[in-house]
Amino acid sequence: MVLADPEEELMARYDRRIATRITPDADNRLRLVALAQRRSLSAVLTDVLDQVLPTADELVQRLRDGAEAEATS
Repeated sequence: MVLADPEEELMARYDRRIATRITPDADNRLRLVALAQRRSLSAVLTDVLDQVLPTADELVQRLRDGAEAEATS
């Protein structure tokens, strides 16, 4: 099925890929935030993930720390 509106296509992809993997409550909250902020769901989701996930530099440091700890044990 081809959707004419790019936002509809994005939402269809969201529904298939992410909404089926998160709790209904989290899905509802993401949609409400997007609605309240008048932003796309993908933009809200990107902001949420950017806030809660460590940066690439932090992840690299964690991997190094883990490797060093494993080497000394």
